[in-house]
Amino acid sequence: MSEASRDQNHVPTALGVSSVDSVTPTPFVVNPVTGRLLTDVSGGGSGTVTDVSVVTANGISGSVATSTTTPAITLSTTITGILKGNGTAISAATDGTDYLSSTTGLKLDQTSAQTITNDTPIFNTLTASELVATTAAKKLQSLAVATYPSLTELSYVKGVTSSIQTQINAKGAGTVTAVSVATANGVSGSSSGGATPALTITLGAITPTTVNGNTFTTGSSTYTGTAAAIYTFPGASKTIAANDGSNWTFTSQAIGDLVYASSTTAFTRLAAVAAGQVLVSAGIGTAPAYSANPSVTTLELGAGQTDTTLSRSAAGVLAVEGVVIPSISSTNTLTNKRVNPRFTTATSYTTSTTIDSDANDQYIITAQAGALLFNNPTGTPVDGQKLIIAVTGTAARALTWGTAFEASTVALPTTTVTTARLNIGFIWRADTSKWVCVAVA
Repeated sequence: MSEASRDQNHVPTALGVSSVDSVTPTPFVVNPVTGRLLTDVSGGGSGTVTDVSVVTANGISGSVATSTTTPAITLSTTITGILKGNGTAISAATDGTDYLSSTTGLKLDQTSAQTITNDTPIFNTLTASELVATTAAKKLQSLAVATYPSLTELSYVKGVTSSIQTQINAKGAGTVTAVSVATANGVSGSSSGGATPALTITLGAITPTTVNGNTFTTGSSTYTGTAAAIYTFPGASKTIAANDGSNWTFTSQAIGDLVYASSTTAFTRLAAVAAGQVLVSAGIGTAPAYSANPSVTTLELGAGQTDTTLSRSAAGVLAVEGVVIPSISSTNTLTNKRVNPRFTTATSYTTSTTIDSDANDQYIITAQAGALLFNNPTGTPVDGQKLIIAVTGTAARALTWGTAFEASTVALPTTTVTTARLNIGFIWRADTSKWVCVAVA
């Protein structure tokens, strides 16, 4: 026990030992109301709520069901309508001041400035005393009864600004009763009047001084100016005199004709000619002309290229980049050029076959099934022309030859060798008109 000072008296106080070092003395604490000993419990305390209540404040009241066990709180307010708050309490909002309703709309006056839209009902709350005749600048259009059922017609409303006036005008509806046409700029007109007027427009004499930025003078047909313009004239030939003194004179022109300068101040046309001719220049200062046989020194092949120049080397001889191009009739020597042989391939012939020497360099039979006669070849061979005949039999097959084939030191074969391929070479001799056998393999 220890002595503790209280109101000039000494009251016994119970001390305990701190759990930190088990040495430092620590007093116990007692609740001054209940007199119960307060104890620090690890993890916090626990308990049971015995009663809950709600205090009415700031426009909100409430009630509590089963307040001593599992309370259910219900909040309510006696304020009706739309609520507004000021950060502390709530109160009823004022229609027309705090908000615009779809029922009462917006009441216009001279002191308050309100923003409205085309969907805002404006006149439902206006009374007769609020309609005053002021200035024509504030006059409203006549309004339909169906749109504003409380009024048959409005003439003036106080406090109407130009922006509100525009929106109010858009709300109106009405019927055209009369239309008039003012005479101006040489145009006059008349109207039949009524709800569906018919307008008649009359154009008077028009004497323009400019057309599309160009000066126009009637009679002289003179056009001056810098602005671009398109002038359309009626049919037949026309003469146009340009400002520089040049003129265009065309008669009986046809599709395909070309226009060229015939002098420094005049133009004329070049009539089109038969198909296949080209336009050839005869030089500066000379009129162009068509030609069926144009003459040029060289031709550059390929757009924008200079590496493929076609030129004439000699009579009937062409050259590319200076190199002569061999032709069918020329005697040029070909070097390092490949010529693929012409040939015919067949499987088997029944009794005989005829070779076209103009179309074949080789004649190949792959599976001859019986004896075979080679007739005299057709065509017009040249001296030294070569011909190779290759025969493969399905067995040893007999071979016979026409009179245009002859042996030399190499005999004409009379049979194939079982199923092996037999290759026979011939050369044409123009002096004997014979295909001479020169090799058998």
